Amino acid sequence: MNFILSRLLVVLLFCSLFVSAKGQGCCSGGAPLSGNLNLVPIESGVLSARLIYDLNNLGSVIAGNERLNDRTRTRLTQTGLLKLDYEFRKRWAVSALFSYVRQVEEVNFGTIANQSYGQGFGDMVLIGSYHFLNKSTQRFSLGMGVKLPTGSISRTNQKTSLLLPPDLQPGTGGWDFVAIAQYTERHLFLIRNLGLMTNITYRYTTDAARFEQQQLYKFGNILQAAAGFNYRLHFKKISFTPQASLRYRYALADQTDGFPTINTGGHWMYLIGGTELAFNRNLSLMINTEIPVLWRLEGVQLTTSYKLSLGVVYNFYKEKPSTK
Repeated sequence: MNFILSRLLVVLLFCSLFVSAKGQGCCSGGAPLSGNLNLVPIESGVLSARLIYDLNNLGSVIAGNERLNDRTRTRLTQTGLLKLDYEFRKRWAVSALFSYVRQVEEVNFGTIANQSYGQGFGDMVLIGSYHFLNKSTQRFSLGMGVKLPTGSISRTNQKTSLLLPPDLQPGTGGWDFVAIAQYTERHLFLIRNLGLMTNITYRYTTDAARFEQQQLYKFGNILQAAAGFNYRLHFKKISFTPQASLRYRYALADQTDGFPTINTGGHWMYLIGGTELAFNRNLSLMINTEIPVLWRLEGVQLTTSYKLSLGVVYNFYKEKPSTK
C-alpha cells in the first residue's frame, strides 16, 4: 500500500506542474520565502538551524517565451535567511523563517545609469506541520502557517526620495497564508541511498496600503511545485549527497487597487542542481544552483538569469541523561 501511495503522490505532483494559470512576475517583493519553506525531516527533539545566503541575478528580459536582447535593466537580489525547525512528539513540528534582503536595480539609458536599491529585514514566516506518514524511509507531511508583514514597505529612492516600487521593498506589507504538502522517501525503488523529494507550496497573499493609504497593492497568490532525486555517498566519516530537481512556479497577477498590474504574470520552470556535505550528525554544508529553462510570461518582464544558494546547517541534539 505504501508503494502505491508513494508512486501516486509523484504522479499527482507532476500533473500539477502543468496546470495552466496566470502568474506573478519574477520580480516579486521581498525575500525569496516561498522557495525556502521545505519541511525539513529531522528527529524528534532536535532543533535544526539553517543559515542561507541566496543570490538572485535578474538579467533576462522576456516577452512571452522569447528572450530579448535588452541590457537596459538589471537587478541583483541578495538575501540572508535563517530557518529554524523543531520537531516534537514524533509527528508535530514548527518552523520559523527570518530574512534580510538587499535589492539593487540599475536602469541604463544610453550613457546614463540610474541605480535604486532597497534593503532591510524582510517578512517572517511561521509554520506548523504534522507528519501523517512518519517512517524511517517514508514521510508525508502537511503544514500551514502565516507570513507576517515585518519587512518595510516604505523605503525611498536615495536620490529622488520617492517611494520605491513594491517589488524593490524588503517586505510586501500583507499578511499571507501558507500551505505545504511534502513527501520524501529514502531507498527509492529499493535502491539503497536513492532518495525522492516532492513538495507543493501555496501562498495566499493580501494587499497593503501605499502612498499614505491612497493605493492598495497586492502581490499575486503563488503556487510552487518541485520534485527531485538525491543519492547519498559516504567517504570515511563524511556523507556526500548530490541532488537534482525541477521546480515549477506560477502565481496570480499582481493587483493595484483591485485591477491587474501590467507586465506581471506567467509560468516558470527551473532546473536545480546541488549537493550537501554532512561532516557529522550536527554539521553540514549545502550549495545549490538554479537556472530557468522555460518561461511563458505576460507582457515584458525582467526575470532570473541564475540563482545561487549557500547554506550551513547545525542540528542541536539534547544531551542524553547520564546512566550513572
